[in-house]
Amino acid sequence: MSQLLFVYNAEPGLGHALVDSLHKWLSPGTYSCSLCALTHGGFGKKKDWAEYLDNIPLPKRFVYKDAFIKEFGTRQVPAIYLEHNQNLHSLITAEQLQTTDLLGLMETLTTQLKKYTDV
Repeated sequence: MSQLLFVYNAEPGLGHALVDSLHKWLSPGTYSCSLCALTHGGFGKKKDWAEYLDNIPLPKRFVYKDAFIKEFGTRQVPAIYLEHNQNLHSLITAEQLQTTDLLGLMETLTTQLKKYTDV
């Protein structure tokens, strides 16, 4: 079974979420989680992103960097990975996240998924 892993370069918890939202709003260019910046607004997931995710017929896990590193070891974050056939495949890198917009992210993710799945 395959599953998508969305790994955020952020810390868990309500306090961190509030600080992150404020940081994205006040100084988006210095915010360290480009995945968060692309997919979330000040009050949660962007509507287009949520609808896009709903149409991907794979299980999805959204994890913070600390939990991801504990489970998989040190890897690049933020990023999107596919856990497929007991292997972890990088679908979207941190560098790609920094140089795209939401539409580009969705297009690239769709293309990448086709390499590994029947999605």
